[in-house]
Amino acid sequence: MANIWTDAFSLGTYLAIQPKHVIQLGGTFFTVGLLKSLIALLAIFSKASVVHISNKNNKQNVMVWCLLFSVLGNVLSAATSSVLLYFVARLICVASIPVQAILKSEITKHSKDTDESSKVLMNLETIGTVGFMVGRVIGGYSGDYVRGNEYVYMSMIGNILISIVLVKSLPEEDSKQTKDSKKSKDAQKNMNIIEEAWQEMSSLFTDLSMLASSQYKDVFAIKLFVEYVSVINFNALGTTLNAEYRLPMATIGYCIVFNMTVPIVASWFVGTVRSRYYAEDSGYLRVRHFTTVIVATYAISSVTSDLPVFILAITMNSAAKSFIDSALDDLLHLKIEADQSKGKRNRTTIALKCFNNINTIAQLIGPLTSGILSCMFSIRSNFLACALFMILTNRLSKT
Repeated sequence: MANIWTDAFSLGTYLAIQPKHVIQLGGTFFTVGLLKSLIALLAIFSKASVVHISNKNNKQNVMVWCLLFSVLGNVLSAATSSVLLYFVARLICVASIPVQAILKSEITKHSKDTDESSKVLMNLETIGTVGFMVGRVIGGYSGDYVRGNEYVYMSMIGNILISIVLVKSLPEEDSKQTKDSKKSKDAQKNMNIIEEAWQEMSSLFTDLSMLASSQYKDVFAIKLFVEYVSVINFNALGTTLNAEYRLPMATIGYCIVFNMTVPIVASWFVGTVRSRYYAEDSGYLRVRHFTTVIVATYAISSVTSDLPVFILAITMNSAAKSFIDSALDDLLHLKIEADQSKGKRNRTTIALKCFNNINTIAQLIGPLTSGILSCMFSIRSNFLACALFMILTNRLSKT
């Protein structure tokens, strides 16, 4: 649990200062977006490759080496004055991303049953969310200091060293169990690291294409647009508060954390609203209504110079997305039940996997889109583009 906290805390502190640091090194908003998209792309290959290696070697040693690479990347990030070397440094840090996947797989493997593992993983997700929020605020405070960037990277290095100690304190794998695991993995899939990494990447899009002509296509199209727009919005939010409203980094941190708590609070009312006002709705009506709300909030965000109005708009935006997410979950389950009644269980498995992977696709293209829009037009153009995409999403819910 401590490892999850330190990792999420470090991510929060880093994202707080990343755009500012890249621009200080001579980069642009496009550079920031490109870096985030490259990190998301490399993370997919890194996860598949490291998991492949950990299945054939001592998991503790693999995780320690991944974390040590991240230490190197953060040292370079703090020391460099070149934006190109900074790119290299941040891509080196991607090596530590698969550590969480390995730890979670170990939790699942050693849990008594599925319910226990699900409960533990949910608790870890909550811890990670809180850690990220705290890190986002601390990173904001650090960003207001002259040497704030260095403080953040040093704290990240400290957290990684703590993680290494925690990983080394884990119980060693039984040698016989390890050998059996290796044999089963090799027998199951005899491919090299590059092939497995490429398969992981290509499966994101092949699964989508398999479902493109099925009854799932509208739900997946809506989900993709919603997540894509959400990523663009998240990447533009902090920059807008800094560049347009001249808020201190610490205040921006609090604004981001507040915006993250809104969906949590809104989720408490999702069931009540659904049962009271949308009892006969399968999900499409809620999508239409709340995408309309989101279009209005993005239109306001793109033009207003009044900070309280801007904050109100992004608050309504976050709340409305919670209702859309709930509606999409309901639609997906209805379609899965229809497939299962027809005996198409294989397609339902692909559908669930694909639905969960859509956010990964959004993370690949969203930051780059935000960077291009900010450089070609303005930071505010991100919100206008989001409004246009949500209008299209609204139309999809009517087809």
